[in-house]
Amino acid sequence: RVFTVGDGPARVYVFMFDSPQAKSLPLVLFHHGWMGMNPRNFGGLIDLMARRGAVVFYPVYQDGEDTPLQAVSELAAQANAQALRDVQQHFPGLVDTTKTLYWGFSMGAGISLNLALEPQRHGLPAPRALLLVAPGDAPHVATGERAASILPRVERLPRNLPTLIVTGAADTAIGVPTARALAARL
Repeated sequence: RVFTVGDGPARVYVFMFDSPQAKSLPLVLFHHGWMGMNPRNFGGLIDLMARRGAVVFYPVYQDGEDTPLQAVSELAAQANAQALRDVQQHFPGLVDTTKTLYWGFSMGAGISLNLALEPQRHGLPAPRALLLVAPGDAPHVATGERAASILPRVERLPRNLPTLIVTGAADTAIGVPTARALAARL
């Protein structure tokens, strides 16, 4: 089952296995990279997660290239929180928020990190784990004032929060250097 909550940058695509018996499913907050607003970019992975029993939220969080990079975490947080309220209202008991994964690709890794630092402030469940794939940051897609880093002080993350950083050896411009810098700080 696929449906959307909200419009524009507040839109979230919700993916879930369509089964009336489904209860207490894990939640995946899936944060895409810059300009990756269409979930078809990750269709196979999202489909796999939903078919394996996860509810997947894919927030759009931007209107295009004009969206301020420093606003994307807040936009994603608001959209995710609204989707969670809607799912809990229309499908009570479907999601077990104690089983929440924050999944971030490129710029989405920064979003996942920001939300993981203060999930309650955003009305979100605390992550049980973080998966950061080819992490990126604002300087990789912008210049000038727009290039101010969105990466938080990751040293403030709970030390017992499992965090996996994945990148490819050929991603020498963005993923590998950012992953190494994050890993050193964690």
